[in-house]
Amino acid sequence: MRGFSSAVLSLAAMGLSTVTTYLTFFDARYTLTQAIADVPIQLQSGGGYSDGEADAYFRFFPTFDLILSNRGTRPVVVSDLEIYRSAAMDQCELTGEPMFMQDFQPVIVEPGTVSPFSVEVSLPNLERSARDGEAFDLSGEEALYCFQWTLFDPNGRRHEPIAEALTVRYTLLPPPEGERYPDINVEKDFPRRPERLISRGFF
Repeated sequence: MRGFSSAVLSLAAMGLSTVTTYLTFFDARYTLTQAIADVPIQLQSGGGYSDGEADAYFRFFPTFDLILSNRGTRPVVVSDLEIYRSAAMDQCELTGEPMFMQDFQPVIVEPGTVSPFSVEVSLPNLERSARDGEAFDLSGEEALYCFQWTLFDPNGRRHEPIAEALTVRYTLLPPPEGERYPDINVEKDFPRRPERLISRGFF
């Protein structure tokens, strides 16, 4: 009986050792998720007049309040983040050069942690002009902007997932009474649900 008990204990110890070895060397689970808490937009506007032509411009500076979370057993490195204008409004089709963004600092998202941070972006200006006696073109614009992340998993593999970031709609309004330049209304929308960027393992 003692021999049987010793064998059972020995097998249990071997099993525990195997599990510990697996967890130490092979259990590389991770799920990195992006969430957008808010996107306040700072608006700057101005105008000028020269040689019988009035010019109006609007500048947009959204700040993305982001949250990254990592469920798993291994860290994920966030190396870079860029934002592009999409060629389509219903899905991300990156086009052109990335928007200007304040210097992005790489982030290591440890397992079981949440990392909040903010980035400010400069979107393209909206400009209108009108000759003397003519009205400003008040046609609006809309645009979808998307993130492209640069991530490295625990094995050093590079990933570049793309995720929706912001939809903006600009509506130009006639100049207020006594004013020369048009006004603007800015509508914004952004994903309200978290989005999985990369994942490995079962959760």
